Formats: sequence, structure tokens, C-alpha cells
Amino acid sequence: MNPVKMSNILLLAGTGRNVGKTTFGCCIVSQIAVQTTTISVKISKHPHPLTDGLHQLAGDDKTWFIAEERASEGNKDSLRYRKAGAVMSLYAMANDQSIGNIYMWLRQNINKQSALVIESGSLGVLVEPGAAFFLGPDSEKQVQWNFGFVRLKSYDEINGFNLHSLTFANGSWKIG
Repeated sequence: MNPVKMSNILLLAGTGRNVGKTTFGCCIVSQIAVQTTTISVKISKHPHPLTDGLHQLAGDDKTWFIAEERASEGNKDSLRYRKAGAVMSLYAMANDQSIGNIYMWLRQNINKQSALVIESGSLGVLVEPGAAFFLGPDSEKQVQWNFGFVRLKSYDEINGFNLHSLTFANGSWKIG
């Protein structure tokens, strides 16, 4: 199946934990949110229990769910995105077999003119985003994407990326 073009999505993925995905994503949200409605989505393959601050919007709880971050205090990544300026910050869990449910929910429930910053590697098999970044050092983890993306291999490259070269207008992301 060929990915469906969704120009309002900026996709972030990486080689693993602690490579700077959420920090980089929050920097992007902070910049873009002053111009347009910005929504963040963090998608995990691994089940995590819903905490008090997460309000479930959809899902079956076992193979997938999507929840809105409503907490005002804490250090969860979904709250960090909200504090960075996202008008809505979503946390989702989906295994490889159910990632399509997240895709369908986003298509049906999010305005196509809203800027979406999505932290997920697996969604790239279904969606061709307007912009994409892959963060982290070279590793055995291979990118399964069939579209162009910017590779940032180190904290220096991440911190040195010119965020002003990233724009969102008319429902589309552009790098350059």
C-alpha cells in the first residue's frame, strides 16, 4: 500500500529513546503555534496505562487508543507538547496491526488546515507527510519510509537545524 499524502503532518521518528525527538518537536510546536492551530500526537507501540490527566477519546484499550492530555502539571511528553503551545496534545498507543485506527481517527477528527506534529515511526507506512525528520545516530534501525526526510544524527545537528527554514502555510509543511 502506498502512503496517503497528508501535507499537514510533520513526522518525527528516531533510533530509540532519548535522541531528542520530543525536545525537537516541542521547539517546532513553539515556533509554528504562534502562526496557526497546532496539534501534537505522540504515538507509542508499547502499552502504557492512562494516567489521570489523559482523557480517552477512542480505542479498545488493548490494541489501540487515543487520548487527550488535560493535565496541567507533570513531565509527560504529551504535556510538554501542550506547554510548548499545542492547542491539543494527544497520546496514542497502537501496535503495528492497529496503527491504521490512529490514522483513520486523525483523518476523521482533525482539521486538515491544522499543523500536526506527530512523533511516530510506524505511521510513516500509511502516511506521506508534508515534512519528516529522523533523529539519532546511525544504527541498525532502518527507516521504513518511502518518502524524503531530513536525517539529524547528533544533538549538534538537531540544535543546529534552522527552525526558521520550516514553515506551515495553507495546510502544508515546507522545509527550505
